[in-house]
Amino acid sequence: MSSVELPYVPILLDETFIKALWDTGVEKSFISEKTYQRYFFYKQVRKWNTQVITAQGAKCRNMGVVELNIRIRDFEKPWLYHLLADLEYPCILGIDFIGGSKIILDFDRKSLAIPDSQIDKVVKAVEE
Repeated sequence: MSSVELPYVPILLDETFIKALWDTGVEKSFISEKTYQRYFFYKQVRKWNTQVITAQGAKCRNMGVVELNIRIRDFEKPWLYHLLADLEYPCILGIDFIGGSKIILDFDRKSLAIPDSQIDKVVKAVEE
């Protein structure tokens, strides 16, 4: 298993280094409009009607979704990110990604683990 420090994790989104925030209180994963404009402007944004509301009750402008490849060490997977206009962080990885990727978060040790079975699936898919 691979480990990294929480709550932030260095990731590659389409081979661009980004520091992402883990947030178990968010249902979806997000990237900021600033991050999108700077690195991923060439990627098509699909319209999405999901309303995003912060924990404080404020509404965020959801500009749509964009698919980007995420890589954390040996783990790689395409994922959908909601594009938010006024997001403070470059990238937030939510419960959708954590659960969908079978990642294990250990808050006592401030680390995460990616099961070898998830890495093997990616390697096997590439080799085939």
